Amino acid sequence: MNTKTIKGFTLHELLISTAIVSVLAWSMGPLGQVVAKQRLQAAHSELATLISMARWQAMTNTSRVTLCPLQDHGRCQLPWSGTLTTFIDNNGNRTLDPGEEIIASIKLPSHTTLTWRGMNPTHSLHFSGNGMTFVSNGTFTLCHTNIDETRRITLNKQGRLKSESLNSTCPH
Repeated sequence: MNTKTIKGFTLHELLISTAIVSVLAWSMGPLGQVVAKQRLQAAHSELATLISMARWQAMTNTSRVTLCPLQDHGRCQLPWSGTLTTFIDNNGNRTLDPGEEIIASIKLPSHTTLTWRGMNPTHSLHFSGNGMTFVSNGTFTLCHTNIDETRRITLNKQGRLKSESLNSTCPH
């Protein structure tokens, strides 16, 4: 007698496997939002630290410090995206010249947008040697395109920060 063994899944095993896959697929949506919120929080913390570090360096070294998104040739650019850099700006021209020191930089995560609205709507933030900004009081707004949450950092003329979290979409 010739018997063949047929291998496969029973109906019970198939139903359990389908249920597990369904639960995992259902939870991926909320998990993606959790990851986006964590990235937004991390970017917010890094930006606040970078601003505070720029102000501290300006006061410590009694020198001008610029924070901005740099182009390849060392000039500040718009929009506020990509990598943000702080550097000692000895001549105050808001350009990284030879001999000027980079203090720190951060890279904004993908799907994150950063806008600056202030008294001086430029492509840079500039601290004087006493830690005050040059007419640059205003607000950084940081948001992630996949969630309805916005983080704000408000900067006064004295260079002090105030952070807040809002339940809103990215401003356009």
